[in-house]
Amino acid sequence: MSQSQPPRPPETPAVIRPGADETRADYIEVQVPVASSVTPEPVQEGGGCLWGLGGALGCSVLIFALVAGLLLAAGQTVGGLIGNVSDFFKLPELAIFAEGAGVRIPEDVYIPPVERLQALSQLTTTRFNYSHIVTSEVEMPGILSGLYGQGLAYVAVGHINAGIDVGQLDSEDVIYDAERNLLTVILPAPVLQDCFLDESQSYVVTRSTGIFAQPSIQLESAARRFAIEQYRDMALEDGILEEARDQSVQVMEEFLSSIVGDVVLVIEVAPIDPNAPLPDTCQ
Repeated sequence: MSQSQPPRPPETPAVIRPGADETRADYIEVQVPVASSVTPEPVQEGGGCLWGLGGALGCSVLIFALVAGLLLAAGQTVGGLIGNVSDFFKLPELAIFAEGAGVRIPEDVYIPPVERLQALSQLTTTRFNYSHIVTSEVEMPGILSGLYGQGLAYVAVGHINAGIDVGQLDSEDVIYDAERNLLTVILPAPVLQDCFLDESQSYVVTRSTGIFAQPSIQLESAARRFAIEQYRDMALEDGILEEARDQSVQVMEEFLSSIVGDVVLVIEVAPIDPNAPLPDTCQ
């Protein structure tokens, strides 16, 4: 019989011990990021012009902020500041001139010839005709005129009508004297009836506009209005009301003479009223 052998102990792994020439490390190296006190320089990307432009804009903002702060400290409100800035770009009121203004008028301008006095087919109407060059411009000082100024030259052909409104006659204005066989007719005073420009002959000769100016339709409107006012005053000074009065008397005498026969006819006209209201077209 074989004798049983006692069990062997479990095997243990071999332990390697350092030799005499080997030193055991008693610390562990750990790398920890440490914030540097030196600020890294920014890397410039893009062209130098863009950086220069950005710096200029930044300086402009700082200057504007400084000026705004001073104005606010002086009692100027933000709304007032903005209003002052916007007012700088507003155009001034139009200044209207007749010939001799700053607008250059070409030498070969065609001005339609007109007959000053014209008897119309209406019963009691007289017309005065005028043609003239009118200039209108935005008046500005010095260099601003070249930047924002505007001007134009306009040939204005206008007509001023005056006459007597026979519709105002009533029974008291027609007097018949049977004993003397005399008929007296008292006509109303002559007045201005209409003032207007001839659109078919009036035209813009030349127009000038500043570099930053927007063309304004007010220039032509102002020139037209000024021309009508000038022609109205000229017609009154030239005696259009007196001419209308005399013509009305002549026309009424010719008209009534063929009706009344051998009756003595006398035509009278009420005195001219210098303060008579003007029609809308003549204002």
